[in-house]
Amino acid sequence: MALLFFIIGALALWTYELGRGMNVLGAGISAEQAQLLKTQAARALAERDQASGALGTLENQLAMERAAHTQLASQVQSLTAENARLQEDLAFFDSLVPAGPVSEGISIRRLKMELVPPNQLRYRLLVMRRGNNPQDFKGSLALSLTVTQAGKASTLNFPGKDEKTEPFQLEFQRYQRIEGILPLPEGMQVRNVQARVLENGKVRAQQSANLER
Repeated sequence: MALLFFIIGALALWTYELGRGMNVLGAGISAEQAQLLKTQAARALAERDQASGALGTLENQLAMERAAHTQLASQVQSLTAENARLQEDLAFFDSLVPAGPVSEGISIRRLKMELVPPNQLRYRLLVMRRGNNPQDFKGSLALSLTVTQAGKASTLNFPGKDEKTEPFQLEFQRYQRIEGILPLPEGMQVRNVQARVLENGKVRAQQSANLER
């Protein structure tokens, strides 16, 4: 019984000292370390805000650089297209220099067709006249497309009966550059195109070309 009372007393004393120690430890943390922890927390928040601000600045700079890159790429593409056009014009003007006697006539140069998604066709060509006629040439352009749809071949003519003819009118002294976009029915495939220059209903020049892909 004495041994049992001794063990119970020891356990009670140990429990009291443990509780007292925890209170002392808790009181020590609250009194001595709370301010330090508060300071560290405030410092961490300040560093977080600073890092967040720096990240926002970097994101803005990245967005500006991306926009500048996109604009530069667009400018390069535009300049490339303009350079190709200038080279075409240079070749065209070289062709105007006669190598011998010049006979008056109308001709079509550099007929090009290009598919524009989803259902459009871009056409480009040059119509030129050689000779010394001081009067402007007045005529019209007609386009005929050889197409297939649902396995059947057919022909589309531009301008059609319900289309305006103004974009197809020609009036020039030496040459005229012509380009435009034609609408196509869905599912239609273009095989070939023929361009004709008409004057008073008569064909003065014609040229055919396959679709560029």
